[in-house]
Amino acid sequence: HDSDGAQLFDLRQPDAGRFPRLGEAEAAMAEVVQGPGEAMFVPSGWWHQVLNEEDTLSINHNWINAANVEWTWTLLQEQRAAIRAEMADCADDEDTAQEVLEFKYGLGYSGLLAFLATALRSEVRRAHSILAQAPSRATSRKRKAGEKTGD
Repeated sequence: HDSDGAQLFDLRQPDAGRFPRLGEAEAAMAEVVQGPGEAMFVPSGWWHQVLNEEDTLSINHNWINAANVEWTWTLLQEQRAAIRAEMADCADDEDTAQEVLEFKYGLGYSGLLAFLATALRSEVRRAHSILAQAPSRATSRKRKAGEKTGD
């Protein structure tokens, strides 16, 4: 990112003046030439650039997960504020701001909330299942107490 927070979108034409720490990033950069039939996984949050040298089929999915949900929430809040500022004549129209968020990003506040609620329900069910299979603490304590006394 430059000092204004803008991202460098084309590493083939870098502007070292805008991105004074580019050399540091280049030192950690990896270049991969992917062959036919090979697949690549790019972890969430890893900045990357792709140059397809031939006709290519790309299957990708940009998602929200535990690694970037806070960033997603921050982005939605920032973009909502920008949308509201651009719509000064409709400043009280939250529904329109959310519609624009959903149109531009495929996600508004209610969509993020629904996503998080679904994920949380799934994790709570999984935790209940794990706890149901584990011996209770009371049973475990009784067993340990019995082992100590020789009962």
